Amino acid sequence: MQHGIGDKKQAEYIVKTCRLLAARGVIALGIDAPQRGERKNLPGQEKISMLDPASVHKWFRQHCGDYSRAFDYLATRADVDPGQFGYIGFSWGAITGITYAAHDERIKAMASLVGGGNLVGILGVPPAPGEGKKGPPSLDPAHNVAAFAPRPLRFVNARQDTIIFPPFAEALHKAAGAGSSVEWHDTDHYFHGMDLDKILGGVADFMKSKLEGTK
Repeated sequence: MQHGIGDKKQAEYIVKTCRLLAARGVIALGIDAPQRGERKNLPGQEKISMLDPASVHKWFRQHCGDYSRAFDYLATRADVDPGQFGYIGFSWGAITGITYAAHDERIKAMASLVGGGNLVGILGVPPAPGEGKKGPPSLDPAHNVAAFAPRPLRFVNARQDTIIFPPFAEALHKAAGAGSSVEWHDTDHYFHGMDLDKILGGVADFMKSKLEGTK
């Protein structure tokens, strides 16, 4: 499970979701993103600038590497079934997680909360068809999400989101393939005024049901 861009693994919504999963018999792991939580200001770490695409690309790739190692670790535990891995991401954790999970077949189900795609200018765009130019692959989740199909994917987005605007969410939904479903809420990026326990409980139910279906 991965938090949003300015948070850490101890964020209230991360802890709450982990507890909801645990109550359903699902083991959950949350990690700090690079330069966040216990990993903030560690010696040798580069500063991240969201205004520098090269810096963002490097940071994004570090997230993906961290996710892979986290699943590697889980696979070593006797109390974890490596055939039932799932991923839940919030905001930046959803954006990075979709691109990662699309290419890791170990991930059997995913929930993306307040994520989006077509983030041109930050994550890059793929070469136009017929150009014949090879560049680095796009990290944008809208250009990768189709590879997650037909594995189950639940999108949870907010109609009044002023961080991940609805058009970015809709671009991601449209790019997804079979197995995806969408849940909209009439609220902001932080689900103010909503029953957060109910929303997160629904996500936990989704993950449990879909992962049990992989047995």
